[in-house]
Order: sequence, then C-alpha cells, then structure tokens
Amino acid sequence: MITKITGELLRVTDDAITLRVGAFEYEVLIPEFVRRGIQTHLGQETTLYTSEYLEGNPMQGKVVPRLIGFTSEAELEFFELFCTVDKVGVRKALK
Repeated sequence: MITKITGELLRVTDDAITLRVGAFEYEVLIPEFVRRGIQTHLGQETTLYTSEYLEGNPMQGKVVPRLIGFTSEAELEFFELFCTVDKVGVRKALK
C-alpha cells in the first residue's frame, strides 16, 4: 500500500493531480479543499498522504487501483472515518 507520495506537481484538474516521481507519473485523486491548497505549487515538490482503493466492478473484470491524496495525516484519517458512514463511499466522500 502506498501511504505517502512525494514528487513534482505537474498538473492539477478539478478532482485529481499528476505527480512525477522519478520516471513515473501518478494520478492522485484529491478533494476540492486540497486542490485549492496546492494548485499554486505547480512545478514544486509536493507530498501527499494517501489512501488506496479499487474502483470498478470485479464481476465485469475491470478494476482500477486509485490513490486519494491529502496534505496531512489528520485529513486522511478523517476521510477514512467519514467513509465508514453508511451509504458514503469513496467518490461521495471526495465530493
């Protein structure tokens, strides 16, 4: 499991960022409040605390691993706790 990732911030979209870590580029999903906090850091080294989950339907044979990033461990812990609420999934919690 990837618990923290540090790399050069290449791109910021509405719901994700792209980080360059060595020869690899990672897409990391982020909530709006994280986007607002790091959107001005393009080209700079950025560290995010991450959670992984699998998105998709295994019965259809397509499951995609996803990373979700936060700027602090406290934000990550709150997100993980929030996802335990009945009828709140990862995508809903990100919004």
